[in-house]
Amino acid sequence: MGRLLILGLVAGLVPAAVQAQPAAPERLVPRESESNAVTGIVPERFIGYAALSPPRIWGNAMLVRTILSKGDPAQPGMPAALLIHKTEVVTASLEAGEATSLMRSADQLIAYVKSGSGQLDDGQQRWPLRPGFAVLIPAGMAHRISAAGDGPLNMTILAGLPQAGATPSPVILVRDTAKLLYVEQGAHWVNLSKAPFRDVGERFLLVSMAPMTIAGAHAHVVGTEEAWVKLTPAPALLQVGSEIRPWLQDQGFVVPPNGRTVHAAINHSAERQTWMYFSTFPRQTNAPQRPAQPVDPAFAEAVTAATIAGEPLAPLRRGRP
Repeated sequence: MGRLLILGLVAGLVPAAVQAQPAAPERLVPRESESNAVTGIVPERFIGYAALSPPRIWGNAMLVRTILSKGDPAQPGMPAALLIHKTEVVTASLEAGEATSLMRSADQLIAYVKSGSGQLDDGQQRWPLRPGFAVLIPAGMAHRISAAGDGPLNMTILAGLPQAGATPSPVILVRDTAKLLYVEQGAHWVNLSKAPFRDVGERFLLVSMAPMTIAGAHAHVVGTEEAWVKLTPAPALLQVGSEIRPWLQDQGFVVPPNGRTVHAAINHSAERQTWMYFSTFPRQTNAPQRPAQPVDPAFAEAVTAATIAGEPLAPLRRGRP
């Protein structure tokens, strides 16, 4: 009887909120995104492969094949014809000893050297071209590309007007990306990104993934243009909604801009892999403003160290010695 009395007194001292806690709401388990059967997405519409594109000649010498071209990703159309803001992405090859004409493009050109060696010149200055070099050529500027060494010079080139809000560069920029720092580390779990031309406002990245990693699958809002082009040859997989495809070198992908279809890269190889990435996002007038983050001066120092200065042009020699 005494024990019951003590228990009753203790219960009286406990606040009612503690005595009568409501049952915790059942935790909702996240569901997977919609399948391609529901969204009507056909992956091949959003994938372009250089090997399936007819070859053509740039500058009277350089062989190019289209990976991605102009189109509307929200409407039915030809495979890989998807770009709204940019003009095209091509893979380009120039045999050793060959040189293009001195030419001009109505588009700004951003190129990445995958293999081989050579030089770029504008008729007055020259810059070396080696694997890992990124190049920005302003629209309308004279330029010529020549290949040296024993094998072809191979590049991937993005053509289009400068990104909205960017400050177009008035000069040719050549940068050794090996000297740049990773401006994004662990984006979508594992992406490591360098931005060769962030200082002029171009959302153009070189995205690497370590061996045996997968990026977090995600979708983008309507109006987004995001494209990826694989630069390295080791095997990888591309997730497009509920399906996967092999992701080969010189194969490009534009994210379905429906806010529903997820995408991801899967590097199941034993090698680091790298992609060219560029994007344009719709303006959100009512989006909350993020506080400005302090910029590490090391990034600017790395860009300076990576920039290759032009040298006076020597007479161009054509053909093999």
